[in-house]
Amino acid sequence: MEASLGLVGGTGGLPALMAREARRAGWRVVAFAFAEPGVLAEAVDRVVPCRIGEVGPIFDALTGERIRHVVLAGSLRKDGLFHGMPLDDTARVLVDRSPDWTDEGLLRTATAALAAMGIELLDQRRFLTPWLAAAGHVAGPALGEPGRADVARGLALARDLGRLGSTLGDLAPAIVFNLVGYGVDPEERSRPDERDATLLNAALPATLAEALDPVSTGWTGRRVVHAGSVFEYGRIGGDLAEHSPPRPEGLYGITKLAGTQGLAAACRRCGIPGLTARLCQLYGPGEPPGRLLPMLIAARTSGQLETMSQGTQRKDFTYVEDVAEGLLRLGATSGPPGEIVNLATGRLLSVRDFVLTAARLLPLPIDLLRFDNPAPDNELVHEPISIARLRELTEWSPGTTIDEGIRRTIAFGPD
Repeated sequence: MEASLGLVGGTGGLPALMAREARRAGWRVVAFAFAEPGVLAEAVDRVVPCRIGEVGPIFDALTGERIRHVVLAGSLRKDGLFHGMPLDDTARVLVDRSPDWTDEGLLRTATAALAAMGIELLDQRRFLTPWLAAAGHVAGPALGEPGRADVARGLALARDLGRLGSTLGDLAPAIVFNLVGYGVDPEERSRPDERDATLLNAALPATLAEALDPVSTGWTGRRVVHAGSVFEYGRIGGDLAEHSPPRPEGLYGITKLAGTQGLAAACRRCGIPGLTARLCQLYGPGEPPGRLLPMLIAARTSGQLETMSQGTQRKDFTYVEDVAEGLLRLGATSGPPGEIVNLATGRLLSVRDFVLTAARLLPLPIDLLRFDNPAPDNELVHEPISIARLRELTEWSPGTTIDEGIRRTIAFGPD
């Protein structure tokens, strides 16, 4: 008597391929199909129609067919879990037992339930062997140690990105914010890593958009909001209106612009309403040590402060709570895929005046302040930044004054 194999999952090419290989190896294949079986029906011995959320009939059929081995094939969407999808008693028990609703958590729970029935979950690769490449070196020059390290890093990244797509598809968020960036922290600026900058600034925004592709995930959210940077404009002068041709310099500006452009292309390709909010000189609670305001606050206790630049450069200092509110407001708007919006106050203040204001509020002795160093080479020189598009979309603009923002930061926590 042939052993029966339960093939559980989606329909289409991959499950049919696995079913044919299993039958060639002598299995009797029973497919548990959650959609119209299509070509799968011709590749199996029996099709059991199934519905997401109804697990009891599946377990009954597994028992009735005396199935002791199961393999998963294809993909199943489970976003209904997050929107009140009806579950039968068996499904409810499994969901309640699961440590979380990620693919990994639910799979572990289902595997344990099958094992309790005396059913083993088999590795998919067993039925895909003819189509899998052999392990090891296949062609081309053999890899040295650096090359193998890059391969290992790429494999780990691919797994992380796979989990990203699954997680976002499962959660079905209304708004997705990408606040990841490399090169703002003073330590990162002092020892820049081109690979990390390329990965986090240039590649991640498009990857995030593609992970939300409505065709594969069913995502119907409102916006993807990506945190860009005013450094994407480069030293072009003027009011940095969003339509200005950018000419960034340096690793940070160049990779941030690549991320904005990649996001726009991915959004247009996938039909996703993505947006880049170009941020300016953020300040406030949570800044890493080594940035301007944290250094001034630390000097209140240490009594020591490094010599600063002459401070004549003017910046759009934007309080972090205003930035958070602006990102939320932009996330609730509608607009074309990949558009750019400046998230700024539209007001400029010299670094020297910012320092003097902070020194007055902390307070710091005036003789502790030394403005002798030249301004950094990468400083941007421009007019007040245009925020017309921000106001048009949100009917709002950042309103926290420098005095108020510094006071809130000082009150937020210890030095």
